Amino acid sequence: MRRVLLALFALLLALLVLLPVVLVGVRPRRPPPTAGYPIAVAVLQEDTGRVVELPLEEYVKGVVAAEMPAAFHPEALKAQAVLARTYVVRRLRLFGGTGVADGSADISSHPGQGQAWLDQRALRQKWGLLGYYRYWRKVSEAVEATSGQILTYQGEIADGLYHSTCGGHTESAAEVWGQAVPYLTGVPCEFCRHSPHYLTQVYVPLRALAQSIPSSTTSAGASGSAGVALALLESTVNGRVRSLKVGDTVLRGTDARARLDLPSTWFTWKVEGDRVRFDVRGSGHGVGMCQYGADGQARQGRTYLEILQYYFPGTAVSLIFSE
Repeated sequence: MRRVLLALFALLLALLVLLPVVLVGVRPRRPPPTAGYPIAVAVLQEDTGRVVELPLEEYVKGVVAAEMPAAFHPEALKAQAVLARTYVVRRLRLFGGTGVADGSADISSHPGQGQAWLDQRALRQKWGLLGYYRYWRKVSEAVEATSGQILTYQGEIADGLYHSTCGGHTESAAEVWGQAVPYLTGVPCEFCRHSPHYLTQVYVPLRALAQSIPSSTTSAGASGSAGVALALLESTVNGRVRSLKVGDTVLRGTDARARLDLPSTWFTWKVEGDRVRFDVRGSGHGVGMCQYGADGQARQGRTYLEILQYYFPGTAVSLIFSE
């Protein structure tokens, strides 16, 4: 009887160890205490022009705090931490990355040149004194819980792209940039409906529309009350504008978004008097992880590993250093 009980106990212990791996899929080993810390990141501060060096994990904390609302669920913050770390590791000259254009640093703090990063002073201004102590601790815990972890695909560092809100479906890299990436394919996402950017309206005066596309032939008069011809030429599979015609000018959806300052390329329009109303879904390029979608999934009980697997199918979460 004693042998039977011992055998049952051993079986139960094995199940407790193996079950999380089966449920989650790829479960990274716990990194050694120093994982990631020997790596220094040289950051070009765009506002001052200074280059500061800091440990990788401290840099990642500043990115997560800058790129994702700290009020998000901790599992969403962990997913963001993995992607932020993945992005900078791809850029680090230590790992063969190109760094910034002038070679002065590994990465810039400007979001237009990769991902945003804020230092302690900027975060105190952003959150206020009380919010700083609350949110910095929350962000730090998320980063430390994923210390040394990056996203990989078939043993190579993945391109861990992310955006604010997909609006119902993420987009493939092939549709946006014309280059297919196996793990950057569009997936349905109804988890971001709580985002303030899920559906927005942007009003553009016809005069401003004509001025933003100066090469097009438009009939907008001095008052800007006349019409400007807009025509959809091609959409992506998921509904975003791939190309359209404004007057006699053909634009890619990405160019139209930039010129008209629209949140995303998933939009329709309607002329209302002397202005055009654009109904826009989502915010950002739509490729990779939807940040509000990650928060929505986390609030439904999904872990950061499950969230990353959902938005980047076929990838794994790996450690920079092996034990």
